[in-house]
Parts: sequence; C-alpha cells; structure tokens
Amino acid sequence: MFDENTINELLTFSPNKRLHVMKGLASLSKFTGRHDSWKQTMKKYNLLWSTGDNSLSIFNKIVNETSYTDMLKWIKDVIAEVSGPLANLLVFNTLTGLRPIEASKCINLIHFDLKSYWNIEKGILEHYKFPSEFIRRTKKVFISVVDKPLIKLANYCPVNMSYNALKLMLKRKGLNMNMYYCRKIFATFLRNEGIEPEIIDLLQGRIPNSVFVRHYYRPDSSKFDVIREKLVKLHDLIVK
Repeated sequence: MFDENTINELLTFSPNKRLHVMKGLASLSKFTGRHDSWKQTMKKYNLLWSTGDNSLSIFNKIVNETSYTDMLKWIKDVIAEVSGPLANLLVFNTLTGLRPIEASKCINLIHFDLKSYWNIEKGILEHYKFPSEFIRRTKKVFISVVDKPLIKLANYCPVNMSYNALKLMLKRKGLNMNMYYCRKIFATFLRNEGIEPEIIDLLQGRIPNSVFVRHYYRPDSSKFDVIREKLVKLHDLIVK
C-alpha cells in the first residue's frame, strides 16, 4: 500500500490532487488498521499536509486585502449610519475581537447570567465556563478582557441578534456587511500597540502548537490591565 513506487507516483501529482489523495490514503489506513505505517511513510518521505502555496496565499492576504485603515473607515461609517443598539453591537464586537456568532452569545450571557460569566476580580469574561456555546470543534474562545464600561455597553446591545438579521438591516441602508473586520481590527490594533502575538492568539481562541507556549509562556495577569488601557484607546478611535 505504501511502497516506494506508490509514493513516487503520489509526488508527481499537482499539490491539490496530492493532498486529496493523501486524505484518501489516511482514511484507508485507519480503516485497514495500518495508520501507524502511514504515519511512518509520511515521515520518511517528508509528506506534508499542505498544497505548498500557503506562504504565497498569506502574503497576498496581508498585502492585497482590505487594509487596517480601510477597515476602520468601514466600521466608523457604519456606526455613524446605524447608531443605537446596532452601533453598540459593532463596537462591542470590535473591543472583544470575537467572531460575530460568539459576540451574540456573549451579549446574551451578559444580559442573563452575568454573575457566573464575569470574573470581576480578573476583569475577564470566562467563556470557557460555557463550553457548549464557545468551545466548538474547530473554533474556540476562552476569555475576553473587559471593563465595567464595556459590560454596560453590552447591556445596550440587541439580544439574540443574528448575523443574517444584521446583514439585512445594513443592506436596507445600502451598506455592505463586513462584520469580520471587527475581529481583524482588534488583532491588528493590539499588535500595533505592542501586545505579544501569543496574548492576541489567546484572546481570539487560538492556542499555538509550540513548545514555548505550551511549556514556558506564563504572562502576568497585569498584562490584562495593559490590554484594558489599550482597548479604551481603540474605543475612542472608532467612535470619535
């Protein structure tokens, strides 16, 4: 199944086709009880789960996608148009860096179960206490740094507002739905302000698979105080 001729033929395929074939071989190896042999073959021939063009794709996203300045302009323009609870929702989403569906669930919990959700002493929302809502198979979020004004803002956000409902409201006003900008603004702003990528990853639900993070990186809780100060600055940036 995994002889040299098979692997040599596999290496002649285009990157995308090779990846599809590898997925099939991996599934077959599990079904036939030869998955260990498949893993050894991958290691021996340096087979990678990649099409080989990831670096170019990432480069194009960084250089050619909508810039940070343009994303800020979009959110400021939308906030000026919608005002009220919907504007509050966009501001809240930007200051937490959550995915839209996570922001909606977060607001609902603030409205209905704040005591269990908000760790006042640490100044964080503890999403991890609600795994059915926030710890999904491929997308997770563990905590968000907040202060009292941000909690108050959430109380003036609409409850159970779906992504599609918001999209339709913006469409009626002639505005595009780019709510995913909120998360990108959050991450880019904090990085520009000197916050470590590891902290930004943590706040956006990513745990890097590195020895450094898993075994050595243990930041002080005072780092959250710094982030709270930065988020006040971000708030002023998008609403003034």
